[in-house]
Amino acid sequence: MPQYKLTYWNGRGLAELTRMTFAVAEVDFEDVRLTQEQWDTMKETTPMGQVPILEVDDTVLHQSKAMARFLAREYGLMGKNNMEATKIEIVMEIINEVDTAGINVYFEKDEAKKAELMKKMTNEVVPRCYKALESMLNQNKTNGWFVGDKLTLADIAGCIHFTGAEEYFKINVSEKYPKLKEFRSKVEADPKIAKWIKSRPNTEW
Repeated sequence: MPQYKLTYWNGRGLAELTRMTFAVAEVDFEDVRLTQEQWDTMKETTPMGQVPILEVDDTVLHQSKAMARFLAREYGLMGKNNMEATKIEIVMEIINEVDTAGINVYFEKDEAKKAELMKKMTNEVVPRCYKALESMLNQNKTNGWFVGDKLTLADIAGCIHFTGAEEYFKINVSEKYPKLKEFRSKVEADPKIAKWIKSRPNTEW
């Protein structure tokens, strides 16, 4: 088996999808959580001057979602065929649309613009995207997963996203989107995911 080393900050952020995928696959990895001093030393050695990066033996991978997809393909979490893999990609693209809107809100310095972006995210982006996600759950009639008849990368990504949406942007997934609440509870009850959530470091983000 390859040796894996994941490097990121001491937070969930962009690395949590890869970490949780490792947990579901029950694959050991070195979980490096950088200090600013360590990052200042190594930044110029990374492919694009950013983290996370995933070292697979002597190969360095980057781009967080590509890393997670790589692991999902390696360990049977990317669907049973090309159609299922494509549906998983669709779920992740929908989630990414909401995440991108949230990032735009977070980094906007002008308070008036920030409020306008938040309003658009809450009133337009979230309802449209969450309706699409609920539709995918309804269309897939096998055990409440997004795709197929077992947990996949799409479900891991969804679980992480809905947690962040409530924590950072106060989007009341539980009240407004009961189907998504039920889905999140199901994913978090998976023994491997529950074990990871319980054992991972307690961080602010």
